[in-house]
Amino acid sequence: PSRDTDVLFYGALAAKRMEEGQDAIDKTLCEAVAQSGRRAQLAEYETVGFVPFDPVSKRTEATVQSAEGKLFKVMKGAPQVILAKCLQSGSVGPELEGA
Repeated sequence: PSRDTDVLFYGALAAKRMEEGQDAIDKTLCEAVAQSGRRAQLAEYETVGFVPFDPVSKRTEATVQSAEGKLFKVMKGAPQVILAKCLQSGSVGPELEGA
């Protein structure tokens, strides 16, 4: 997988993946992952917690469990909000710190 398809994949993990109640962005992300041939891989992850988009926080967050039982959080939203969260956690490299 390329970095671009990884971004789409993790975006889809942060999306509401059930057809019912999907907004246009969630539907587009899930369709893009399916078109990239990773639909089965996406199905290996279970959403165990979901915080829908909030216009105040400008993000959506999901707690996801892998087939191996590993829990992790993914989020999508306004770029400046996601970048700020990444900087807070120390999970970005120096190439993004000046963004």
